[in-house]
Amino acid sequence: MTPNDAPRPRITIPRVEIPSAARRQWREAIRERLQRDPGQREAWLALGSMERALGNLEAAAQAYAACGPDHPLAAYMHDLLVGAPRPESTLGSELRTPPFIYLEDFLSETTVAEIHSAFERQREAFHPHEVTSGGGVTGRLDDYRRSFGTRGDDETRELILTPVRAALAEQRIPERLGVSFDAGDIEIELSSHLDHGMFVPHRDAVPAVPTRRLTFVYYFHRLPKRYQGGDILFYDDHGPRQLWIRSCFTRLTPKHNSILFFPSDRVHEVTPVSCSSDDVFDGRTTIRGCFHDGWMSPAQPA
Repeated sequence: MTPNDAPRPRITIPRVEIPSAARRQWREAIRERLQRDPGQREAWLALGSMERALGNLEAAAQAYAACGPDHPLAAYMHDLLVGAPRPESTLGSELRTPPFIYLEDFLSETTVAEIHSAFERQREAFHPHEVTSGGGVTGRLDDYRRSFGTRGDDETRELILTPVRAALAEQRIPERLGVSFDAGDIEIELSSHLDHGMFVPHRDAVPAVPTRRLTFVYYFHRLPKRYQGGDILFYDDHGPRQLWIRSCFTRLTPKHNSILFFPSDRVHEVTPVSCSSDDVFDGRTTIRGCFHDGWMSPAQPA
């Protein structure tokens, strides 16, 4: 099935958000304020928040650093954005910003070429994705998730899992992200987002699949890049119920041959993709994996 065969959206999920243009205007106003009085910590915090929501992670880290190392939230955010996440317990508040580890140039050129070949070999297996609701019902919701994919075959699994396992051990990724899990299932999914492709804010660990602990997403695409969009947003949350905050997030624009690790229970989103081609390999192609704490029951969807 091609994207043109997909049924039109059946439901509408409201999207209330602050336009990037408004954020840029606020950022300039904060910068002007800091030029007059650079000692305002709250302004530096606000600038850091604006920069990370716009995807300017280096500038955001610099803004948080300006608050000084004795500010718990600023110190946590700075370390997170420079690739050295610290335990969330150091925050000293109920506000939580999802930790993540992002690595560029993850695979050798030879392995990237092998993954391209593996995707091509499984072209006919790609189908519209389904989602699983909190009540365990699985089906298509085109205004919730719009993408194509398939489970990876054994060769593809080994191509990606061998370097992923090495990274987990060598870089102590579970410990740095505050995630722990025993040996269990590992899901692998090949995915492509084409024109209007997206995935609204969600958690990978849901009541229907509670054993997911650590998610990774490997990003690669044809060169030159043939799509736009497809950023990933990590939403802050607050309080014991982990209520996520629509206006506070960190934006990442993943590069070709990069990988992202994050806890499966944190709210994240894939922003809409623009792509003029119907070829699944011209879109935002990824390999997503989830490490489980133990083994899924036969009733659990993969």
